[in-house]
Parts: sequence; C-alpha cells; structure tokens
Amino acid sequence: GVPFIARPPGFPVLIAPVLALFGTSFLALHLWVGLFGACAVALCFFLFRERLGWLLAMAVATAVWLNPGFRRLSNEVMSDVPGLALLLACLVVERWATRRPSARREAGLGIVIALAVSIRSLNAAVLPAIVLSRLWRGGFYGAGSFRVERRAGARLAILLLAAAAFSLPWSLRNRAVASDEAVEQVAVADYSTAMWRVDRGDPQSDLLPMRQVLARARVRMVDCLDALGSRLRHGVPVPLPGPRELRPGALLLAAALLTGLAAAAVKTRGPAELFAFGCLAVLLVHVDFRSRLMLPVFVVALGGTAGLMRDLWRRFTSPARAEAATVATVVLATLLDFSPRWEWDLIRAGHEAGLARAAAVQAALPGDAVLATALGHRDTVLLERPVFSLHLAARREGLAAAFDRLTREHCVEYLVLSENDPLEARLLAHARLLGLDGREIAAELWAVRLDPAGCGRARIP
Repeated sequence: GVPFIARPPGFPVLIAPVLALFGTSFLALHLWVGLFGACAVALCFFLFRERLGWLLAMAVATAVWLNPGFRRLSNEVMSDVPGLALLLACLVVERWATRRPSARREAGLGIVIALAVSIRSLNAAVLPAIVLSRLWRGGFYGAGSFRVERRAGARLAILLLAAAAFSLPWSLRNRAVASDEAVEQVAVADYSTAMWRVDRGDPQSDLLPMRQVLARARVRMVDCLDALGSRLRHGVPVPLPGPRELRPGALLLAAALLTGLAAAAVKTRGPAELFAFGCLAVLLVHVDFRSRLMLPVFVVALGGTAGLMRDLWRRFTSPARAEAATVATVVLATLLDFSPRWEWDLIRAGHEAGLARAAAVQAALPGDAVLATALGHRDTVLLERPVFSLHLAARREGLAAAFDRLTREHCVEYLVLSENDPLEARLLAHARLLGLDGREIAAELWAVRLDPAGCGRARIP
C-alpha cells in the first residue's frame, strides 16, 4: 500500500509485457534481458570501432560478452544490463549528434538520455559528462577561461530541456506520492534517504554528518578496485567500516584499467570516460556496493586500456604488429577468464531450494492466507501472492511491535521461517520466546500462526 519510489520505472515497464504474456517464466525473462545484453555488446563494438579499429573493437566487445560477471548479469532479472545498453546507446547517439549538429539531433539525444535514466538512475551522470566533454573539446580558450558559441549553446539548451522533459514527470510523481513514514517492505525509502539519512528507510530520520558520508570512501575505494581487478566476479559486499582484502594481482589489474581509462580521457576528452569517472565519484560515497554497479566503468575502462596498450606497443614496433599484439593480449585474457556458467550450480541450488520451500508452503497453508517472512521478495515471486517482510520493521521497532503491526495493518496470519537461514532463524527463536505457536511444514521450515483478529484492513486477495 506504500508507493514505491526507490527506483525509476523503466525496467518494470520493460518486463511488464513478458510477465503479461508468459507469467513468471524465468526463461522468458532471462531471454529478454539477454537480448539487451546482445545489444550492449553490439553497441560496445560501435562505440570503440572508430577509435580502436574494427579488429581491436571486436576483441574488446567479445571480452565484454564473455566476461563472467556480464554473463551472469545477462541472466538475471535486473536492470544492470539493459541500463548498460541504453548508456552505450546514449554515447553512440551523442557521437552521431556532434558530427552534424542540429536541434533535432540534440532533442533525440535528450530523449535517449531520459530513457537511459528511466532504466538506471546512475545513467544520469552521462548528461554532465556530455556537457563537460563538449566544453573540454571545443569550449576552452586560454588559461582558466572558456566560451561557448551561441549556436552550440542553443543546441545544448535543447539537449537539457529534452532530457528534463522526459525525466522530470516521474520525479514529480514521486514527490507528490512520497510518504513521510518509514518503509518496512523495502530496504530504502529512496536514494536520497539512503545516502544522507541515519535510517535509510526513514525520510524523517536525522541527517548523517558529512564526515561520516565521506568516510565511506576508504572502504568503497577498495570495493571498486576489487570489482575491477576481479573482472566483476567479487559481488559480495563487506559491511562498513571493514574493508575487504585486496589481492596484489587484482590491485595491479585495477590500476592498469584505471590508467587506461585516464589515458583515454586525456586523449579523447570523450563523454564515456568522463561518465566512468563520474560513476566512480558517486560509488565512493554510495551507501551500499555491489560489483554490478561497476559494469559500465569496467566496459569503458577496458576499451581505454586496449587503446593505451596499442599506443605503447607502437613505440616499439610497427602499427600492424602493435594492433596484432594488443588483440592477442585481449583474446588471451578473455580465454583465461572464460567461465560462461560462473556460479550456475550455486544459483541452481538456491532456486531449487526456493521452489521446494514454495511447494511446502502451498501444500501446508491455505491458498488465501496472508504470509510474512524475514524478507518476502523471493517468496512473493515464487508463490505469486503478497508475502510481507518482517525484518526491517523488527529491526526498527522491536519484534513484538512488528508482529502487532503485521497482524493489525496487513492481516498477516502466518510467519514462514526457516532454521537454515540465519536471519529467519533468529526471528523464529524470538517468536518462540514470545510464546507463538509454530509447526514444521517441511524439513527445518516452520509456519508460525498469528492472530489477525480485529485488523483494520480488508484481506488482500
């Protein structure tokens, strides 16, 4: 019943037709996301072809395609890969728009940027990257001064207005429907609350001291380097303030990628590299981290590093041999990293466990019963009915009060808790201390009966 404003609407819109046609078919959903992955690989080739030549650009695009992290993200129902495809489309369209500048092309670029932002909020960094790139490439005259030609300024205004016109409506909608109450079914109320508030789910909580926000950078820097150095393999976050251990090999590779990114930025002054550095700046103070957030940085840095490697080879040999050596190095690195089904056994085991859990719940509990668990997102999908989350409310106000809220406001009748899950096991132990009745419906899976009598809301069908 609480409006969801934490993320933009583009990805739900993308998968809505698939859900309408095929229901919760993960094969159909993964194929749909994978199609955007194929588009991202093609756009990666088109983006780098002009700078690197077709052969080296093809090698870089292939390295992206076969990267284990990219392969996994291309088979997950998440916005990372579609967001990358739209970002690369922005960069390709921007190059097209600057070749023959016109108001129509700038408006088209603005619309593509708005679409990219509707998929991934972080894509908003491409707009200032484009503006800074244009100023850097053609707007600086003399030390410390710059001017913009009048027509170029008018086209830039059209770009900004077009991007804003297609992006602002959803932001205004979010502001209109936003609730002041703390959320209990999702982890964050919105990105602003998560970044700047003590309680990331409560818009009314106190602001964090700026020194505490900036202190995240020490840990996030290691996270970013580890994601680059591991080729997006290390996705498990480490809680603040404890930094993860960074291996020397990963540090060396991350340093090489960042050096290539910086060299490309200086050489081309292009928006792609400026966008990548903008992403890094945001991630250094981000409240949470996953290696998938580094996907666009990794792709752009890979192209920049390939270009730097070729330029270094040219200092010692002919251009043809330099290109051949660089292509061979990229291909060798791709083959050494070849693991297209990385962690699939682990993913399959987790999915099968989820299906078994859903089957046990369906067999043991009434089909119209309102359920809750520690975090209900997976059960909601597999059971195709509302499953409320208990953990966030319990952490904020205590378990007894959270039980009371669930029964009174949401008419929850059963808690579904597993002894195998550490979070659910703790909640199950607390429920037993409160004297709540439970029965085992499968091996180490318990259904705890609640009493929703007198709840103030109609049952959810």
